[in-house]
Amino acid sequence: MAQGTGQQPAPDWRRLIGEAAANRPAPVIAETFIRKWQSASQPVRLRCADGNNYVVKGRQMGRMAFTDHVAARLGRAIGAPVPEAVALVDVPQELIAAKPGRNGSYATGVGHGTKMIDDTSDRLAIQRNNEAYNKPRFALLAVFFGWLGGSDTQYIYSTNDPYLVYSVDHGHFFPNGPNWTMASLAAAPAAVVQPDIVQQCGLTAAELSTACTGLTAVEPEQIAGAIGICPDDWGVDEPERIALAEYLHRRRAEIIAAYPH
Repeated sequence: MAQGTGQQPAPDWRRLIGEAAANRPAPVIAETFIRKWQSASQPVRLRCADGNNYVVKGRQMGRMAFTDHVAARLGRAIGAPVPEAVALVDVPQELIAAKPGRNGSYATGVGHGTKMIDDTSDRLAIQRNNEAYNKPRFALLAVFFGWLGGSDTQYIYSTNDPYLVYSVDHGHFFPNGPNWTMASLAAAPAAVVQPDIVQQCGLTAAELSTACTGLTAVEPEQIAGAIGICPDDWGVDEPERIALAEYLHRRRAEIIAAYPH
């Protein structure tokens, strides 16, 4: 640290991301095909060896899978209402072959998985925002979306009381969605919390400051871990990963500065 400045040295992103990649956990193994959704990201629901059902995007989605995986891990890191578990999921060839015609172009190998949230709606707009239990959840989502730069934001809700809001499917986050580049990251404006959530939910500065508590606690190792854990064949090289870490680190500081506590 520079003497008298109070400034922390920049994280060594290459080292931190490399360490995360070297310690990448073993993927969970998919065992049973349950269903497929018809959407651009071609997700499938699979029951895996750990006993959980995961919504899985195959490695054929490349950068979209990468973006979604990083976002899911960082959402968990700040306590946002996203799926409670995220994992690398290994889809064996025999599982795909057992369902000819039902898996389309789904690729075998390691994909991005989030634990299925049962008893929830299809994608809906912002609603249930006057419920006391949802207001802090929307505040967390405003911070989460603002930090990462969310687009094509998706909300689902529990179908039973309490009608809790969740956010899923973050493959279009970061500037220019799954087609983000080092240039689009560098050109992104300063981070602000998601304006439509703030407006529609009537969120106060105090509520947003409270929602920043988890973001304040995020360390460079967590950012690098979310990035480095993604497999090499998901289409994002080392310089791009470092640029993304720098982008997330900068925007974290910008939001925290706007809502100190």
